[in-house]
Order: sequence, then C-alpha cells, then structure tokens
Amino acid sequence: LLCYAKLGQRQRNFKPTVSPYSILPQSASVSAFHAEIQCGKGRSLLKMTLQNLQVGAVRLIIDEKEPLRERFRPLEALNGEPVTSDFISTEIGSDMAVLKVAADKEVVVMFKPLRLDMFVDKNLVMSFNGNGRFNFETFKEKPKELEDNAESKPLTLFNRLFDYVQTSVLKWLKPLQSEQNPADEASESKKYEQNQGVAYDRDGNPINDADHPLEEGGELEQNAHEEEDTDGLWTEHFHTFTDSKPYGPSSVATDISFIGFRHVFGLPEHADSLVLRDTNQTDPYRLYNLDVFQYEVDTPMALYGAAPYMIAHSAKATVGAFWLNSAEGWFDVSYEPDDSSLLKNLFSRFFANDKLPVAKTHWMFETGSVDIFFLFGPKPDDIFRQYSTLTGVNPLPPYFALGKHVSRWNFIDMNDVKQTDAGYDLHDIPYDVIWLDIEHTYGKRYFTWDPIKFSNPTEMIRNISAKGRKMVAVVDPHIKKDENWDLYQEALEKDYYVKDVNNRVYEGWCWPGAAVYLDFFNPEVRKWYANKYQFSEYKGSTEDLYVWNDMNEPSVFSGPEVSMPRDNIHFGGLEHREVHNVYGLFHHMSTFNGLYQRSNGKKRPFVLTRSFFIGSQRYANVWTGDNAAQWSHLRISNPMVLSLGIAGFPFTGADIGGFFGNPDDELIVRWYQVGILHSFFRVHSELNTRRREPWFFSEQTKALLRNIIRLRYSLLPYWYEILICYFLQNIACTGEQVRKYTGFYEHTQNGWPVVRPMWTEFPTDTALFNEEKQFMIGKRTIK
Repeated sequence: LLCYAKLGQRQRNFKPTVSPYSILPQSASVSAFHAEIQCGKGRSLLKMTLQNLQVGAVRLIIDEKEPLRERFRPLEALNGEPVTSDFISTEIGSDMAVLKVAADKEVVVMFKPLRLDMFVDKNLVMSFNGNGRFNFETFKEKPKELEDNAESKPLTLFNRLFDYVQTSVLKWLKPLQSEQNPADEASESKKYEQNQGVAYDRDGNPINDADHPLEEGGELEQNAHEEEDTDGLWTEHFHTFTDSKPYGPSSVATDISFIGFRHVFGLPEHADSLVLRDTNQTDPYRLYNLDVFQYEVDTPMALYGAAPYMIAHSAKATVGAFWLNSAEGWFDVSYEPDDSSLLKNLFSRFFANDKLPVAKTHWMFETGSVDIFFLFGPKPDDIFRQYSTLTGVNPLPPYFALGKHVSRWNFIDMNDVKQTDAGYDLHDIPYDVIWLDIEHTYGKRYFTWDPIKFSNPTEMIRNISAKGRKMVAVVDPHIKKDENWDLYQEALEKDYYVKDVNNRVYEGWCWPGAAVYLDFFNPEVRKWYANKYQFSEYKGSTEDLYVWNDMNEPSVFSGPEVSMPRDNIHFGGLEHREVHNVYGLFHHMSTFNGLYQRSNGKKRPFVLTRSFFIGSQRYANVWTGDNAAQWSHLRISNPMVLSLGIAGFPFTGADIGGFFGNPDDELIVRWYQVGILHSFFRVHSELNTRRREPWFFSEQTKALLRNIIRLRYSLLPYWYEILICYFLQNIACTGEQVRKYTGFYEHTQNGWPVVRPMWTEFPTDTALFNEEKQFMIGKRTIK
C-alpha cells in the first residue's frame, strides 16, 4: 500500500476486542436524540446528536464536546438544511434507547459499548460500530519536547520542482502501451507519478514500524511524549515535503455493517468494478482528489473526485450511507457469509437471524467530524429519492449538451476551429459543441485569449453559434503569477489567495509556470470569481460560450502528490487537509453561479468539472478524466459511469477513444458505440495524438462513425425525457408528461440515474447484481 498520511496504519490497526466508547446514560435526551460519549475511563468526551429526517433517513453527528479547535463540516454539499421531525416514539433505558423513525423503521442505540442498529420491518439492515472500530482522535496540545522541531524550513520552489522531476520524470519517459508520438514539453508537464508514500504489508502494517499500542479501555495511544515523532503524528515527511501538522492527529473512523447484503456499490471515483471489491487482501479504497496521469484500471487508487457514499442492495432491500467529510478517506470492505458474532449481541427482542450475510465496511478519514446520513430505503427508488432530496439533483441541461462534443488539446487557432466546424458539414456528420483547451489563452491566463491565434473570439463564437452550435472554453482555478496582469494583482490586493503554513501566499507550479490559487472558501472570492464571467469582464465571450473547470483537485505540479500541501491555510484558518476534496466543488459552484448570473437567470449554465464531491451534481457535470486509448479503458468506462450515476451524477461520460494514445479503427468504432449510450458524449485527446475527426479514419470507419453519431441524435428526445424526469421531482413521469418532455425528466423528478445498473430496474434478480457490461438508459433501453 502506498499512501501519504499515516492515518491508515493507525485506524486500520485499531481493532479492540470491545469498543472503548460508551454513552453516558444520564446524558441521553429525546426529540432529536442527544447524548455524551465517553472513551475508556473518561479520556475523551464527545457530543452526539441523532436526528430523524422527514425524507426517510437519520443523521448522526458526533464531535468533541469542548474542542481545542472547531472541525470543518462541508455543509455546502447538502441541498439546504435537511427537514427534521421528532421521533414517533422514544424509549430510553439505562443501557439502550429505542427510537421510532417511522411505522416500519427504528434505531436502537446501545450505550455500552456505543452502537447504533437500524431496522426496517423489524429486520436489522445497518449497524454503526457493531465491530467496535469507531475511533475519534481528539485534538491535543502539542508536547513541549516536540516544540523545538516544530518549525520546518520552507523549501524553495526549485527544491520542490527538483523533487517533482526526480520522482516523476522517469514515468514521463515510459512509452504508452498504445501507439503515441513523443510528447513535447507541454505534454510532459502533465505526466507524473501518483500515489507514492509509505509502504504497508498485506495486513495494513507499515514496514519497519512498530504496532501502535492501545491503552487499556482507551482510545488509540498517540505516543505524544516521544521526542522523535516516528509515527508522523505531529510531523510527516514525504520526499522533500514536510507536513507540519500544527494541530496533531485528528483522524476519525468507524465501521458500518450492512446486514443481509452481499453487494455494496458507490465510493466514486475509482477505475474499478461497479460492485466494491473485498479489500481483505488488498489496499483499501482511497478518496483523495488527485490529478492522475493515465490512471490504472481495476485498482482502488484515488482519482479526481470523491463521494463517500455507499449503497447496499439485496433482493429484499436497498439501504445506503454517506458521510460529509472532505478530508482524505480510506475504506475497507469485507463480505462475510454470516456474522453471528455481530448479531448475537443484539438484545433478544431485536434478534432476527444469525445466519445472514454481512457486508462489513470500515471508513477512515484524516480529520473532520462524524456527520453520517443513514438512508433506510428500502427500495432503489427510495434510496435515489432520499439521496437526491438531501444533496440535490443535476439541473436540467441545455438541449445542446446532449449532442456530440468535439474537443482536443488543442485546436491550433481560429482557422483550425473554422476548418473543423466546416469538416463536419462537409462530411454530413452532426455535432453541437466545440471545445478549446488551455492553449487558447494568452499565456495560460484564464479569461483571456491568445492575441494572435484567437484574435477575434467574438466573431469565432458567433460563426459557430450561427449554425446553432456552441463553444466551451477551459477555465482552471490557478492564476498565473504575473505582476503585470490586472486579474492577478486585483486578487492579490484583496487577499484572495490560499496561504502556506507560514501565512504567505502559496506559490505552486502549473500550466502557466509559477501560479497561485484562489481561496474559494472565502465567500467573497466566490462572488468575485462568478463576476469574472460577466461579458464586461470576460472580454470576447458571448452567451454561447460555456465553461470547463479542469485541474481543480487542485493540481499543483510542484506539490506533494501533485496537489497542495495539507498544512496550507484557507479562509477562516482552515487547513487544506480538512477541505481538500471539496475544493473543486467550491470552484465549479462559483462558475455555475457566474454563468447563471450573466444571463440574469434566463439561460441554463453548462459546466464540466473534473474534481467533484457530494453535491457537485447541482452545479456541474463530470467526465472520467485522462484515460487511454486501450481496450481496458473502454471496458472500465461502463462501471465508472454507472458508479457515478447511482451517486447522483446523471450527466457523465468518458473521453471517446482515450485521452492518451491513438486508437485504431476498431477501437474507435467500438468506443463510439458505447459512448453514444453514455449521457455525456465527447471526443477528446491530448495534443500529441493524431486527429480524431471521423474523416481522418478510413472511408469505411468514417461511414460507421457517421451512422453511430446519427443514432445518438435520433435518441435525443428520449434522453431528454429521462433528464426531465430526474429534474421535476414532483411530477408523475407518465402519459402526457412523458410525451411532452421526452428523458433527463426522470432524473430531475426523483433522482434516478439516467444510465443505471440493471439491478435498479430488476431489484430481485440476483443474477444482475454484478452486471456492469449491460445497463439501462432510463426504464426502456438496454445496452
């Protein structure tokens, strides 16, 4: 296992015989259930709230009672504050509480040890801390003996770039498995080694490191008084980078068991199977948004987005859980044929069957609090409705967005755009949107145009829109450090940039070279950034220009794991480690608002993002990132799109033909055949690949591609019907409504994924639970 933080080794090895956490009975109160939690012999005192949500879920919040520092909670992921209601009935005894959620749903809270068991129709379906893995590292004062080593020497940008080249450039030089021309300097800076760090053995133990002892009856001992911080609790090193960890260890973890289930889905984004794999003999799944070069397939490695959300499904029920935590996350999954050890501990009144299969999951985060939503289902449509009510739905996209998108890194100039556009007309091939990558800007200064190659962008866009077509331009979150650029200077004077650990403006390296990063956690920055999309600010733009937010993990070529140092400081004193996975959400939220405001709310925005979190679906659409022209990447595109769909992202797709490499005629045809059945239909590739326009292939292949694209266009009315169903949540999707609106209708109506796994439509057919090559488009079409 390769990882950067050591939270994995601490939390993965935390396996007490009995959980040390217990509820103080005298602290329990009702309405919303409130209680205090004690760890061991009074070491830690936590506060707990359990809320009954009207949507058919409960929300568990656990935090420190008197913290040395407030913990960040990414509440912007929610679609407003959830509507709560009192529990129907409550019974609180000396060792447990029974809370009636609805006529057929209840939660049993066991006091010692702490455990929450959730029932549907008197059947146990979910258990929190049933295996005793709940562990909450509370903030502590830094030991005095470590203060002398507290100040880390800041590394120069040269040192960081040297480390970046030293550890990554060898990967750049490896040829792609598919045919590809040698990359030039711009392409090389895109390629880097990802996912480096500490090595573990198969049991999750760090190599050459001692086990972490447990205090008797207490939480994980933090070895806080050792002079040398060998466990990385207060300082951690990664190549030439030092994570100062000024607030020490603050990780949080728990187990969540899904009783009666053999199939668990979710946790996008991973290039892996639709059903989450058993990780007993492998690395855990990781969620940490990263700029990953030509990712591997069939692995649990982190990719560009993070949605800590799981759905468990069986022929009898569907339930789910999601955790609002934007820090780095690790997730173990274990499927047991039965687990009588878990079930036998239940009070006899609730005991049902000790021979049920159990899907055990272990959730671990570097920091943050507990804010978990348990969705009771019990059917797939209930789960989709509950989740979408809490986190929002994807806005009904503009009709053009369902058409063919033409993109590459990069169209050379305005004439190249003109010739490409004319080529589609000449060869009688429909398309709707043409895209511009980073080279269209003036020296990678976003909101600008190259004065020579794109000297008249307004005319270029109007020539495209005169045919009913649109244009999309990339706008990344980093800002070129240029004292002569008004936008850079304006944000600098307003103090709008992310700071380093020493409270200086953080400087990294990205496409422009030296770059700084906007701090979107400042509400004023989000307003300021949204205003930059006004036509008076974004010179050369028109109402037919839309936006692609890339590199917003955020990507920092000179940073650890090609991202931002975790001890960087954001608005309000937030550490980057707390907010990392939600940085992209705040970026494309600002973009969406900017596009909406520039039309005074009259036109629907279209935004594509690479980085995402829970709730991103309200603002942007997602694609699967920098894939390769390989059959394995074509194969994995289906489970990736399906996984995104059930996690609330209905408008997704993979770059057709692969971003890296050159597909042969057979691969491009097969990829088109799959790609037209994903909701987002884009051809895109990097600047060293051969041109992908259909007429650059053989005449036979061109004819095949033309027919495939026309098939997509013949299906557009049905696609839109599904999308509208998703959007209009309170309108029945039948009869005249269906004929009127024609397919994203269904998604907006009830949160259903547009492209969906077979089990969602055939929930009792166990033969379909593992199916990922065949899927549904709405309720009628099977691929």
